[in-house]
Amino acid sequence: GGMRGAFFPSIVVSGKQFFMVWQGKGEDFSDELFFMKSSNYGSTWSMRKRITSSPGNNTAPSMAIHDSTLYVVYQNNDEKNWSIRMIRGIDRGWSWDDKPLTVSTTEANCYSPSVGSAGGDVMVLWYDTRERGTRIYSRKYSPRDRAFQDEAEISEARYESRNPVVVSIGRRCIVFWEERNV
Repeated sequence: GGMRGAFFPSIVVSGKQFFMVWQGKGEDFSDELFFMKSSNYGSTWSMRKRITSSPGNNTAPSMAIHDSTLYVVYQNNDEKNWSIRMIRGIDRGWSWDDKPLTVSTTEANCYSPSVGSAGGDVMVLWYDTRERGTRIYSRKYSPRDRAFQDEAEISEARYESRNPVVVSIGRRCIVFWEERNV
């Protein structure tokens, strides 16, 4: 009800709690992000809550959990080009940041954000068009310092690279992406 469509769900499981965020298209054709959670293995769910509000569109969310904070990264086009932003859901989504953090620092279009948590840090990945072709970039966020480190290029410059996915395994993040149709 009240939505023209729902797209790109991202789900995180922590014990018996399920957390879900997705892109919803409103009646005015704007795209915002919405959140729901379940505390009983998905048998029942909370009411949906809109967690973004901006003049542009917010799309393609990815979510991770670190301690009791949910981290959602997504594409945003408030500044005319697509950039990567991040918001935090404190106390497992009880309250959300009023103002998003800017992840990508380039003015080039950025796409396909992915987020993972390992070793006490949060890792954000995306691909963008700042150089000829597309490459994968990352930025590490320290919850302890509440700050990002510098951006780092992940993929090799000689190949087109896109659609990164980060998987958290113990204290490590493993990154997969498409490159040369593989």
